Amino acid sequence: SFCDNHCTSLQRLTADSIFSFHKLVNARTSNLDFLFASPRCSITVARSVALSAVKSSALIFLSPWAGYATTYGWAELFEHHIAGDVALAHWNRFRATGNLSLLESEVADVLEGVADFWVSRATKVNESSYRILAAIGPDEWHCKNDTAYTVGVAVQSLRAAITAFALLQRTPKPAWSAVASGLDVPLVAQPGTAKAPVHQAYSGYAGEAIMQSGVADLGYPLMWPMNASQRAADLGYYWNKVSGFIAGMVWPAIAIGYNEVNDTANAALFFAWSYSTLQQPYLVYSEEPGGAGCPNFITAAGGVLQAVWAGWGGVRLRDDSLDLVYPTPPPGSTQLVLKKLAYQQWLLDVTIEVTSVRVVAVAGADTAGGLIVNCNDKVTHVQPTGGLVDCTHPTLLRIMVKP
Repeated sequence: SFCDNHCTSLQRLTADSIFSFHKLVNARTSNLDFLFASPRCSITVARSVALSAVKSSALIFLSPWAGYATTYGWAELFEHHIAGDVALAHWNRFRATGNLSLLESEVADVLEGVADFWVSRATKVNESSYRILAAIGPDEWHCKNDTAYTVGVAVQSLRAAITAFALLQRTPKPAWSAVASGLDVPLVAQPGTAKAPVHQAYSGYAGEAIMQSGVADLGYPLMWPMNASQRAADLGYYWNKVSGFIAGMVWPAIAIGYNEVNDTANAALFFAWSYSTLQQPYLVYSEEPGGAGCPNFITAAGGVLQAVWAGWGGVRLRDDSLDLVYPTPPPGSTQLVLKKLAYQQWLLDVTIEVTSVRVVAVAGADTAGGLIVNCNDKVTHVQPTGGLVDCTHPTLLRIMVKP
C-alpha cells in the first residue's frame, strides 16, 4: 500500500523496476496496467486532451483506491511534472518491450495527451523560446517559474511523443517540436561562488534550502544531455541544499548520479544514507525519519531499488538499446547479479563483478536473430538461449536487438 497523494510517484520511482525485471513485461502485468485499466486513475486522464490545462493535470491526482481526488490545492494546480512522469513511464514500457502493437494501442494515446498538455501549459516568449511558469517540481517547498525537473520532463515527454509518432508513421503535431526545442534548463553561476556553473533549480534560485533536487533528477531518470563534469558539478552543489527528511527520494537520486560519473566513494555514501528511514521491526520505509510522513512509503523503496540496479548496475533504457554505465558491485559486495533482466523479447542474466561483467541469454524470442552486445567498442553477436558475453573493465556495455 502507499499514500494516495503519492499515487503517481510510482511512475517516477518504481515503474522501471517492473519493466526491467518482470518476465512477462510484454503481457499487461505492470503497475501501469492497473492504472491504465482503471478509469479512476491517471492514465485515463492523460488521454483527455480536451480538458483545460488545470483540469487535466489536477485529475492526475485521482486516488486508485477511492476513485476521486484525495490531494487538493497546490499539488493539483502546480505539480504538473507528474503528467510527464506518467508519459515517460509508458514510453519506457515501450522501450523495454519494443512492442509496436502496444505502442499503437496504449502508449501513443497517452504520449499524445501529455504532449498536448505541455503545449497548453507552456508560455511563449518569442518565436524560439518558451517557459513553464508557476510550477512545483519534486521540490514541493517552492512554486516557481522554470523549475528544472518540470521543464526537463516536459521536453523529454514531448520528444517521446514525436519519436513514437514517427515509429507509427503518423505525423507529429508541429507545436510539439516548437515547444520542446524552445524550453531549456539554463546553466547559471553557482550562487555565492566562483565555481563551475550548474543547472538552475528554478528562475531566481539563490542557494536557499530545497526539499528535493530536481536538478539531480535531470541526469537520471530524465537522461538530460550533459557531460560528466557538468553532472558532477550539479551533484556537488545541490546535494547539501536538500532536506534529508525525504531520504528515500533524495539520496538514491544523488547516489545514482555519482555512480553515473564513476565516483563510487560518493555513490556509496549517499547509497548508505538512502536507508535512513527504514523502520524496524518489519523493515518498511517511512517518508521521513522516525516513521513520520507516509508509512510503508513505497516511493522510497522504489528509489532504493533503483539505486541498486540503475546506480550500481548502471542500467539505462534508451530508444534503441539497453545500456549498463560503469557497472560495479555495491560496497561490501563482490558481485551484483541482475537475474532475468527483461529487454525486448529477451531475458538476460547479468553478473557484475569488480573487473568484469558477464551477460548470458537465458531466453530469447523464437523469431529473434540475436543480440548485439557492444562492450568498450568490442561487438559480439549473441544467439537465443545460452549465448554469453564476457566483458572486462566495462565503462559502457550496450545491448541492442539484431535487425
